[in-house]
Formats: sequence, structure tokens, C-alpha cells
Amino acid sequence: MSITFLTFTCDKCSFHGDSLVTFGGFYWSHKEKMFQINQQLGFCSLCDEIVAMEKLPDSYTMKRAREIHKGIVRQT
Repeated sequence: MSITFLTFTCDKCSFHGDSLVTFGGFYWSHKEKMFQINQQLGFCSLCDEIVAMEKLPDSYTMKRAREIHKGIVRQT
């Protein structure tokens, strides 16, 4: 059983959340390969909850990766 190590409460409203949402991992599959994506805590303004979200590399790291691997392109 997992134990929460962070709890969040608001002094002005009844909001309460914890860090259990980051239990487990995010994975992405591409061409039969599996990649794990780092995650971090975040606040979802749509559901008003503490959520796990992807932690993407900063722009400098992405620029270096593109220079090393010329075939990497951004797809929208």
C-alpha cells in the first residue's frame, strides 16, 4: 500500500488533495517501442483537482535533442 507524502489543503476553501495521483507511470507507445515519460504534480483548472501531468524537457534540452537527432519533428 502506498503512503501519501504530500497533502494539500486550502485555508480559504474546502480543497484537499494529495500526492498519490503521481503513483505509477506515464508511458507512450510508438512503432512497437514503449517510452516512459516523467511526471509531476499539477493543478487542473477544469476539474479543480491535484493531478499528475507530463514533465516535458525544457526548450534548451529539446533544441539539443533535435540537433543530435535531425529526424525529430514536432507534430501537432
